[in-house]
Formats: sequence, structure tokens, C-alpha cells
Amino acid sequence: WTAAPIGTPGDGGPTEREREREVFLERTGLTEERVPTALAGLGRDSAWLNHILSMEQAYLQARATILTDSNRARMLQAMRVGLIRTQIEEVNVPTLEAGKEAALCVREGVSTMAEIASECGGEVQEETFFLDDATEEFQQLLLSASAGELLAPRDSGEGFTLTRVVRKIEPDPKDPEVKARIDARLVTTHFSEAASNQIQWPLS
Repeated sequence: WTAAPIGTPGDGGPTEREREREVFLERTGLTEERVPTALAGLGRDSAWLNHILSMEQAYLQARATILTDSNRARMLQAMRVGLIRTQIEEVNVPTLEAGKEAALCVREGVSTMAEIASECGGEVQEETFFLDDATEEFQQLLLSASAGELLAPRDSGEGFTLTRVVRKIEPDPKDPEVKARIDARLVTTHFSEAASNQIQWPLS
């Protein structure tokens, strides 16, 4: 099978084409005088470069129509859980029994995570991440935990890990990293669907 092209090369006016060429030159560090030599070294010519720049222009135009506020809001709802930032504290303990005892001491207010870490010869490890970046098993544990809650000790392969959920932060559409992930998903979804719709199966 073959996939038909997604969209067509941009046919914007000279201003758009010139701007795309300027971006190309800035990105590659080439000058107009050096372009023919660089293309020759790749076994390509100016017609090939113009085609590539036209395709890039078409892609950017399509991307601009996809990344609208309404599409971002819709995708945010679909991705909300995975985009929850979760801040945790972790302490490594040598055995399961030590972990259970440490967890009880922390829950009862007898010891702090820092004190448990010190007793075990280590330090409290702090981390903040999107739920999407956690393993599926860890995601489920974190989803059901509230801020301040202590998870049951988990086998780390070299002992056991005691995890405390410090806080959960709902995704903010103005957060650059949240926005970047939403945009990436929108673009990937759009072009994947477009490619799927354009697949042409040869007749037998």
C-alpha cells in the first residue's frame, strides 16, 4: 500500500516563501551563495529544496489551523489526568518490615520522612512529574492517594521505597509544558488520522 500526501505544498505568495527560506538559512547557518554547493554535496538541487520548503510551509499552515484555543481546551479535558503534576517525597528502607514500621511512625507523627531517611543512612528524594510519566502501576497508586498521604512500601529491587504524596497540581493551560504536550498530541492525532484516511490499497 502507499499513503497519499497529507495536504498539498503551500502556495502562499513570495513573502511566505521568502520567509521560509530565511528561516532555513538561519537554521542551517548557510548563505545564499553557499546553498548550491551544500545541495550538490547532498546530491540535490534547488528544485528539491524548493519542494521541501513548500512542504514545510504547508505543514506549518495546517498546524496553525489545528492549534486553536477550542481544540486545546477539548484536548486538555481528554488529557487532564495524565497532566496532573504530582510532587512526592521518597525514602529508601532496607526491608518491608522496616518500611511498615517507618510508615506507621510517619502517620502517627512520631517521625518525619527526613528522620526516617537519616536513620536509614540516606536522604529524602523529592520529585515532581506528570502522571503520564509514571509507570501504569504507580499511576494507579498515585491517582487514589490524596495530598499528604503515605503509600504502602514498594519493592525497589534493592530494598523498599516509602512514598509520600506532597501535593497534586491540576493542569494549567497557560503552563508552557502543559501547552506543549497538548499541542504535540493535537498535531500527532491530526496527521495520524489524515494519513490513515489517505491510505490507498492496490487493487488485486
